[in-house]
Amino acid sequence: MTVTLTGSGFVPGATSVSLTDTQTSVASVSNVNVTSSTSLTGSLTIPASTSPDDYYVSVSTPNGTSSRFGPRFGVFQPLAPPGIQNVLPERGIAGTTFTGTIIGANLLNNVTSVIVGGGGVTVTILD
Repeated sequence: MTVTLTGSGFVPGATSVSLTDTQTSVASVSNVNVTSSTSLTGSLTIPASTSPDDYYVSVSTPNGTSSRFGPRFGVFQPLAPPGIQNVLPERGIAGTTFTGTIIGANLLNNVTSVIVGGGGVTVTILD
């Protein structure tokens, strides 16, 4: 993912960024591009083995390394995929409108979308 950091004292060609716990780096930002002394962008890849937690954003330049008491970056477990266990009713009459219910796991409001195969079907998701 592309990240943008704002701060101060960034040095073009001599600034590195990493996520750290209290002692070790868990991920580094690659392709760091210092656009000004107060802004930089880069690419962050979080290894799959990284534990969910809030990590310190550590910035290093020839002038030193940022304090561990600055901003933090949260790492979360990926969401489990949705699973459908049942659809009620199981059938409908062509040319009519009906309300149905999808029963399953990991169906999240404002996140899960529904795609129905076949033509002429419209799905409305109700919160």
